[in-house]
Amino acid sequence: MEKTTKKKAAIPRKRDKNYIRDAQITAIKKRLYAAFELSKMTYYAMVEKLNKECGYELNYETFRKTFDFSKNSLDIFCVMAMCKCLNLDIAYIFSEPTENDDKIESDDLYVSSKFRELNDEKYFGTFYGYLYSSKKMNDFLDSFVMEIKREGEKTVAILKVTYNTVNPGGEKTTGTKTLWGTPVWVEPSVVNITFKENSGTYYVFSFNYVEYRKRELYYRCGAILTQGRSSDRVPMVQSFVLLTDEARAEYMDLIKGLLLMNDDTFHIPKKALDELAKKDKKVAALRDNLKYIFDYCCQEYYVIDENQILNSLRNTMPPKDAAEALILMKSRATDANRILFPENEYYSEVAKDFTKKDCE
Repeated sequence: MEKTTKKKAAIPRKRDKNYIRDAQITAIKKRLYAAFELSKMTYYAMVEKLNKECGYELNYETFRKTFDFSKNSLDIFCVMAMCKCLNLDIAYIFSEPTENDDKIESDDLYVSSKFRELNDEKYFGTFYGYLYSSKKMNDFLDSFVMEIKREGEKTVAILKVTYNTVNPGGEKTTGTKTLWGTPVWVEPSVVNITFKENSGTYYVFSFNYVEYRKRELYYRCGAILTQGRSSDRVPMVQSFVLLTDEARAEYMDLIKGLLLMNDDTFHIPKKALDELAKKDKKVAALRDNLKYIFDYCCQEYYVIDENQILNSLRNTMPPKDAAEALILMKSRATDANRILFPENEYYSEVAKDFTKKDCE
């Protein structure tokens, strides 16, 4: 990183006409400089990054003056670009001066020797993934592109999500959003990435870490913590599938199967299995060749919609009693209450065929 002399700004005296203005500019510069230091990038590398990701066409001299504390000028586009590219809260950057403006705390998870920045190059590259829409009413699959790379002395991850939505006229449209995060390796077998953007959107990705000797990461199924896109924005946990290229259209049903929230067991109505066996020879072969297992596991079950039950009570019974009855029923339900995402070698072999890339 280039050495630079950080000039201590003189504190404007209250009788100066522009005291408030100068103090505000100084505070903004301090906050930006603290973030720039954390990035461990050179001036030139940062300018190149800002121009590439924001398109403001900043020049080196404009960027350098942002950290010149002897001048009370500030380029607004430079500030906006840094906030976007370094994932800074623009409201904080422009907030009133305080006594703690000399430092911005890093949000990396280096709280012990078990939490380290991911530096395994087998996990670097551009990956393509799929997840269900975070809007419960939509049964669409959203997609994303995740890039994990080294920038200077830091590992960074960029997530670009393409999501599906339906406008008031019923037409299906798509939108995009970009988030940034730091990949953290939690020894010995987990990678966590907290992706954020200034508007409040976040995704916490967690997936299994395996030390590869020859091949690079080409497939992974993991967990996501995010928030639903409904009006109440409640927390949501779901699965994701990660590949080295976009999945071919004929494999999208298999992608949906991998996104099911289950551990080692799941349930499917007999009618649905029979219909699927008529369409797919492999399903029919598996069911027929192991018929004794499928027949033994065949049971009737109720599919209970909690909201439908609670909204249909009227005067049939006290709501509290109904809620207690539903909770007791749920204690006997076969749906998963804990979801694990281990590396499954059988599913990994199937995933090799999803894309056009050779994963051998």
